[in-house]
Amino acid sequence: MKSIYPTRFLRYALIADALICTAIVMLQLSLPDLLVQQLQLPYVLLKGSAVFLAAYVGLLIVLASSKAVWKATVGLVVIGNVGWAVACVALAALAAPSGLGVAYLLAQAVLVLVIARFESVGLSGSAVAATPRLAVA
Repeated sequence: MKSIYPTRFLRYALIADALICTAIVMLQLSLPDLLVQQLQLPYVLLKGSAVFLAAYVGLLIVLASSKAVWKATVGLVVIGNVGWAVACVALAALAAPSGLGVAYLLAQAVLVLVIARFESVGLSGSAVAATPRLAVA
């Protein structure tokens, strides 16, 4: 796999992603009953997505703090963010949330797409890490 040296811009984009996700995790884990009532989204969706995002934040922190990372891993983060945005829009359209719930989901979709774009730009600007060559005797 190709490794890259993340640019400062990519590191900041990954950190921003982690901070946004952390805010969502804290909100959804600390006020699930209120959110279920106000957003009219399922409890299991709010709790489950918060637990997933907590693990995802760990990955983002590792990527943002590593000297070199696999290019494909960052690419999966970008693709995953686009997938998250699509899922938010689909939920807003199909899950019958309240108006506030629709706004919550669409706000996430927009933020995630902006972050995905920043991560994509940072990824494309990152230098490919030198790979060691095996000596042939």
